[in-house]
Amino acid sequence: MAKQKAANVAAQAKALFVEAVQWVEHEELGKADAALDRHLQLAPGSWPGLCLKAMLAAQLQRHAIAENIWAQLLKARPDYADGYCQLGLICEATGRLQEAVAHFQRALALNPAARGAGNGLATVYQKMGRFAEAMALYQQVLRAEPDSLQTQFAIATLHQAQNHMHDAVAAYRQVLQRDPHHLLAGSNLLFCEHYLPERDGASRLQSALAIAQQYRVPVAPVANTPAGAGGAERPLRVGVVSADLRRHPVGYFLEAVFHHVGEHAWQWVVFSNSADGHGDELTARLRPHCTAWHDIANVSDAAVVQCITKADIDVLIDLSGHTAGNRLAVFAARAAPVQVSWLGYFATTALSTMDYVLADPHSVPESESGFFTETVWRLPHTRLCFAPPHGAPNVSAMPAQSGRAFTFGCFQALAKINTTVLQTWNRILAGAPKARLRIQSVGLDYPEQRTAFETRLVQAGLPLDRITLHGTSTRADYLQAYAEVDAVLDTFPYPGGTTTVEALWMGVPTLTLATPGMLGRQGAALLTAVGLPEWVCNTVDAYVQRAVDLATDASSLQIDLVLLRKQLRGKVQISPLMDARRFASDLYAALRSMAAGSNKKEQRTIPAPR
Repeated sequence: MAKQKAANVAAQAKALFVEAVQWVEHEELGKADAALDRHLQLAPGSWPGLCLKAMLAAQLQRHAIAENIWAQLLKARPDYADGYCQLGLICEATGRLQEAVAHFQRALALNPAARGAGNGLATVYQKMGRFAEAMALYQQVLRAEPDSLQTQFAIATLHQAQNHMHDAVAAYRQVLQRDPHHLLAGSNLLFCEHYLPERDGASRLQSALAIAQQYRVPVAPVANTPAGAGGAERPLRVGVVSADLRRHPVGYFLEAVFHHVGEHAWQWVVFSNSADGHGDELTARLRPHCTAWHDIANVSDAAVVQCITKADIDVLIDLSGHTAGNRLAVFAARAAPVQVSWLGYFATTALSTMDYVLADPHSVPESESGFFTETVWRLPHTRLCFAPPHGAPNVSAMPAQSGRAFTFGCFQALAKINTTVLQTWNRILAGAPKARLRIQSVGLDYPEQRTAFETRLVQAGLPLDRITLHGTSTRADYLQAYAEVDAVLDTFPYPGGTTTVEALWMGVPTLTLATPGMLGRQGAALLTAVGLPEWVCNTVDAYVQRAVDLATDASSLQIDLVLLRKQLRGKVQISPLMDARRFASDLYAALRSMAAGSNKKEQRTIPAPR
C-alpha cells in the first residue's frame, strides 16, 4: 500500500510539473506558478521543480524568492553553471551589474560554452557602456553557434545602443530574414528608421506594412457590442495599454489629462505592461484617477484580450506603437470595438485593426494622411498636453545678460544628434564665432560613447573648445541646467518632445526644424501650440540664419529673447499645451464621436507592401 501511495504521489507530482511547463509554453505564468507550488508540495526536493520555480519567480519580479532558491540549489551543487547564470540575470534585473558580472564569469569558468552566460555577460557590459567587450562576447558566442538568432538580435540591440542606427536597421533586417515573426526585431527596426534622415514617410509606411503582416492573432476577433450603444448618458469605457505609465514622456503627458477625467462621462481602465508592476511616484499619481488598473506584463496576449473584453472597453488606446513594451498583438486581435493609436508613437502602426491615430492640424497636415493606415483624427489644438514639472526651479535670467557668451543648448539623446545635425551646428558656430554649445545627454556618462561622440564632433568640424559636454544628473539639476542656456537647438529628423516642453517651462525656447511626418513636425507643433511659430524653420538655411541672428550681440532678436524668457512660463501655462481642462474636453469629444460611429465606419483600403 505504501509503495502504491508513493507511486500515486509521484505520478501526481509529475503531472503537475508537466502542467506547469505547459502553462509556461502558453505564457500563463501565474497559472504555471500555482501548478508548480502544488508540485513542490508533493515533491519538496524536486530539482527541476525548484529550478523552474526560481526562473518563474524571477520572471514574475519576485527576485528575492528566486535568489534564495538558487542560493540553496548552488549549495547542493556548487558546480551548476546555469544556476550562476540565473543569479546573474537576477542581479542584472535588479540593477546590481557588478554582481551580475561576477555570477556570469563564474558560470563561464564552470562551462566556457554556456551561451546563456556569454550573452548575459555581454548584455551587462552593454548596460555598463562597455560596448567593445560586449561585442567581443557576442561574436564569440556567434562563432560557436552561428545560427543563434538570440545572439544576432542582441548584436542588433548593441548597434542601437551605440547609436549606430544604420547598422542596427541592417542587423534587425537580418534577424527578420531568418524569422519574419520576430515582432520585437520588427518594432525595433521601425523605431530605428525614424533616426535616419533619408527615410521618408512613404518608405516607413512600406516597412510598417511588412512588419504588421506578421502579427498572428492570438484568439478569434472579439465580437463586442458596438461602442456607444448605451447612448450619450452611458459612461464611455476607455482602456489604455502602455508600459510607460511612470517617469517617462508618456506618463508626463498623460498626467495632465488624468486630473480632469472626473469632469466627463468616461471611465479609464489601465492595462499596464510595465515589468515593474509597482511603478514610481508618477504611477502613484495616475492610479487614483482610474476605475481599474490591470498589470499585464506576465499575461499572454490571449488572456489580455479576454481581460479587455470582460472590462467592457468601448475605446482602447495604444500608447506604445512600435516602441519597447508594446502589446500590438492584442490590438491585432481586435480586443475592443474602437482602437486608437496615440501619444507614445509618431507614425503608423500599419495594423488594419487600429482604427484611428490622434493628431492635430500641425503635426499631420492633410497631405500626409496617406502615410497612415489608420484614419487620422485631428484634435483641434494639440495632440499633446503637459503637466508642469514637479519641483521645477524658478526661471533664471539669460546667461548672455551677464556678459557671458551666448550659449545654445541641447538635451537630447545622442542618437538624435546625427551627422547632418552636427554639420548644421558647425555652420551656426562658424557664423556666430563667440557663441558656445552645451550638450547634455545620458550617453555622455559612458567613456566609449563620450569618446566616439567627441570624434564625431571633430569630424564635423566643430570647435571642441567652445563646446561643453555633460552627462546625467538628477531631475532637479537637469531643470536647473537650463539656467546655463540662452536658447535650445533642436535635433532633426527626430526632434525633442518632453525636453522641448520642459525647456519652455524654464523660459528657454527651442529653435526647431520642421521636417515631414508627425515626428518631424513634433517640435513645430509644440512651439505653435504656445504661440511661438517664429521659432519654427522650414529649411536648414533658415534654421542656421535664425540661430546666428539670435547669437549676435545686441541684436533685436536677442533683446526680444530677454523679454520672452521672463514671460514664457506664463505664456506656456495658459497655452493649449498646458490647458489640461480644454484638452480633456477635446479628447472626450473625440473618443465619444469615435465610439458613436464605430458601427458605421467606412471600410479602409490598406495598401499592400511592396
